[in-house]
Amino acid sequence: MLKILILFVIMAASFLLYGELAMSIDENRFLDENGNTILEINYEIPYKSLFFTPIDYGFAADVLVNISLLRDSVTVYQQDFTNRIVLTNQELTLSEGSFLDKIILTLSQSGFVISLMFSEQVNNQQKMWEYNFQPLSEDTMLSDLEFLENILPDSTVSKPKFNRNGKYYQVNPDHIFMIPEFSEFFLYFELTNFFQD
Repeated sequence: MLKILILFVIMAASFLLYGELAMSIDENRFLDENGNTILEINYEIPYKSLFFTPIDYGFAADVLVNISLLRDSVTVYQQDFTNRIVLTNQELTLSEGSFLDKIILTLSQSGFVISLMFSEQVNNQQKMWEYNFQPLSEDTMLSDLEFLENILPDSTVSKPKFNRNGKYYQVNPDHIFMIPEFSEFFLYFELTNFFQD
């Protein structure tokens, strides 16, 4: 009985140490001027779910991101990159803040499975995300809806991936808005083919 209890404790500790990386992921599709579908994948990782190590100018955490595009179970594209998240002081690592980034893909055909693997390097926590891509119809009138926490002048925030038409669009990938912190929220969408005959 003691061996079973020890085995259970080891398994539970392994799950806690090597569990799933806590994060939110959301996808939105828009049409470009040529009728191709732009897929924007927004992701947010709370600072609390990362393991920060001291560096010369603050604290850093690394998240490896692997992108794969598969068609008929064959990988047709693959890329890895690392998000290095650097904070200036230790209090921020335990704050309610989060890291926000976006992956943008332009595709013209259906049949792709987009697979993302996020790996936190120190604790070996991972998050797998898959999406069966379907393009928007070239004659669609409305894009997907993007949930936003705020819209600000783009001069106030240095995140070019989230800037459109001179404004910074602060996305909310988990679609959770806490009251009273957010007394309002915003939706971004694009109208196309609206004035055609």
